[in-house]
Amino acid sequence: MAKIHDIGSVSYRPERKHPRFSIRYPAHVMIRSGNEGSELQGYTSNISLEGVLLEVESPISPGCNVSFAITVQEHPIVGPLQLVAEGEVVRVEPRLSGREFAIAVKCKGPISQLADYLPASAS
Repeated sequence: MAKIHDIGSVSYRPERKHPRFSIRYPAHVMIRSGNEGSELQGYTSNISLEGVLLEVESPISPGCNVSFAITVQEHPIVGPLQLVAEGEVVRVEPRLSGREFAIAVKCKGPISQLADYLPASAS
């Protein structure tokens, strides 16, 4: 499992508001549709201050509201922690494996906790 300092590549294009960090952590996704809800387990593929790309085994319809908790299991200073946010599914794409889906979520607010734990060299 990746550690917080094992941030792969940083992807930033001028049309993006914030850089994306390629990190893979377990994610618990709660889907809300009307009065009903369901839950999925998955992983992050990349994350920015206002969005996340999740890999899950079931598709989630664009426009659905979701909340998610990302588990960072081994932080050298504070130990395990969870980053929590809410957002809207803006894109869904099947992965090449055919067993997973990439779910792009635009967060309703910044994932402010993330900036506190990224190394200064990655910011």
